[in-house]
Amino acid sequence: MQAQSPSSSSTSASSTAYIASLKLKHETLEAKLQEERLRPHPDDFRIQQLKKQKLALKQELAEAQQN
Repeated sequence: MQAQSPSSSSTSASSTAYIASLKLKHETLEAKLQEERLRPHPDDFRIQQLKKQKLALKQELAEAQQN
């Protein structure tokens, strides 16, 4: 079994923090999306923008998890 170098461990920790940050942003966008949908007169344009942002984050998250 090989020991990880300190820089490798640091990179792993920062990668984990980055992924956690992306997940939190994704959850925040989902909450905003739900909030907008539940309004009496939801703004379709805002919903579309939030969905695009959420998709972009999902793609970025998938890329980060592959590395």
